[in-house]
Amino acid sequence: MNANRKQKRRIVVGDIHGEMEGFQEILENAGLIDRGSWRGSGILIQTGDVIDRGPYSREAVDLLKRLQKEAAAAGGEVIRLC
Repeated sequence: MNANRKQKRRIVVGDIHGEMEGFQEILENAGLIDRGSWRGSGILIQTGDVIDRGPYSREAVDLLKRLQKEAAAAGGEVIRLC
């Protein structure tokens, strides 16, 4: 494991279930996003259940894909687990 990765703050989120408003609020409060865009060099670990039940499942998947790219460019990381 990269020594730099060991020092980064990790935020673990699961069970989004398509609830975009709550998911974005968690990410903002954790300091990982600002106005919907990635900020900082933290690591977001998403543990599954992105879709199912909630009204914005597709949007939640799309947000995670976009944040993966933005995080990588900013020195952060988004890890998506099934």
